[in-house]
Amino acid sequence: MTSTTGNITLIANSSNTTATNNAGVSGTSNGTLTANSGSITIDSTSNKSSAVSLAGAMSAQAIGITGSSTTASTIVSLGAMMIVAGGSDLSVTAMNSSGGANTGITQTGAITVNADGGNISFASNNIISQSGAITMAANTSGNESTVLYDTTSGAKTTTITAGALTVTSGSTSGVNYIVKTLGAGIDTGVINVPGSVLLDNTYGGTAGAGGHTNFWIHYHCKF
Repeated sequence: MTSTTGNITLIANSSNTTATNNAGVSGTSNGTLTANSGSITIDSTSNKSSAVSLAGAMSAQAIGITGSSTTASTIVSLGAMMIVAGGSDLSVTAMNSSGGANTGITQTGAITVNADGGNISFASNNIISQSGAITMAANTSGNESTVLYDTTSGAKTTTITAGALTVTSGSTSGVNYIVKTLGAGIDTGVINVPGSVLLDNTYGGTAGAGGHTNFWIHYHCKF
């Protein structure tokens, strides 16, 4: 599906009681979505099936995906994504009725953000498994940007795995990297950002899965 001048908006509601059938919004690897002059917005609600299952590549000035389910084993599944130059942010949110160790977000394929000062956000109350390598344009916008992974609305089993992140050289403003869980494990790829890095698995002021109140806090600045 391609929109040459405007936006793409997909809204669905699936009441299917079988976990493997009839995702709210679904597509094959050939089912690409392109809105390079606008945004892609997906808002899907499901019961036991996935809310969003899109293997095909997406490209737009902004991408916002929200999936909500009751007990889905995988809430949101995505392929490669690109934010084009002149665009803004990429945001993915996936929630089950309860936090836990189901798959909230799974993502494969490269993520490219060519927007100056663009932000990336992955949030869920279930596991985030994001394996695609991320490349971001240098931030010369005058405002700091953020790459965020957040499962603090989940449980101590709600882990985060994040792909490698590279920011193109030449930034004059920071690109900050934040990964937060509620006591669950954190596993990241190689991180190269001109800003701060925070990995935090605090659980109510006590040690989380990594054995520390704060899993790791490290600051790195490189312009």
